[in-house]
Amino acid sequence: MLAYKEGTMKDMKKLKTIFLFLLASTFICGSLDARDFTGKKSQIKSKTAIEQETKAVKTETAQEKKEKSSPKFPEKGWHKGFWITAMGGMMQASEDENVDDKRKFDGMFIPSFGLSLGYDIADWIGSMIQFQYGTTSDQVGDGTADHPLEDAREHDVKIRLMARATLPYFTRADWQPNKIKIIPYLKLGGTAGGLYVNAPTNGNKVGAWGGGVALGAGLETLVLDRIWIGFDLTEDLMFLQDYYRTINNAKTKIIEGGFKPAFSLVGMVGYHF
Repeated sequence: MLAYKEGTMKDMKKLKTIFLFLLASTFICGSLDARDFTGKKSQIKSKTAIEQETKAVKTETAQEKKEKSSPKFPEKGWHKGFWITAMGGMMQASEDENVDDKRKFDGMFIPSFGLSLGYDIADWIGSMIQFQYGTTSDQVGDGTADHPLEDAREHDVKIRLMARATLPYFTRADWQPNKIKIIPYLKLGGTAGGLYVNAPTNGNKVGAWGGGVALGAGLETLVLDRIWIGFDLTEDLMFLQDYYRTINNAKTKIIEGGFKPAFSLVGMVGYHF
């Protein structure tokens, strides 16, 4: 009986030793796993932080390049580049009198709209092209068989290729407001255009075309850095061809050609890139 008890005690001690060994092993393994997980998590955090810092450096570099490539007022080159504006206003149509029935179409000025495109090769000088179109309607004719009274519509088109320039003083002036830049300019170039009165009867149809020199002036006002508002006036010194139509089997002059100046005034809204 005594020997049995001693054997049992020895077995209990062995079980206790094994249990303590397993407990110690579990604790050590758990500590190693936790340390490994913490290390990996730190590595992930470090990698993310590095990526964010690299991205921030790249962003700052791109911003710096943009700022360097886009000069600000009054730095040299701040006003260079392409621009585009929409136009709306009035244009003179003084060359539309039918000399056969001595009747002029509508009034001297007609509503117009158009588009201007340009490129400033320097802050103070550049080139531009303008497309301007005017239209109006009126009653034509004198009540005779050749020129019956009827409704018609007039179309007037002008295309101008010009150089425009301002004084460098205005592109460098210290008194210019912070958010507004006021730049007056003069322009000079060539012009071409045509006019046509579309009427049902042949005797009431009127047409003219020609070309010449155009000169003018305007005011460009840059607001909010690049948005452009202003006005533009032009004097087209046109030389037109005589215009004939066949009426009652006879060649009849409808438009008297020659020197026909025409004035236009438009407002402008656009963007300077």
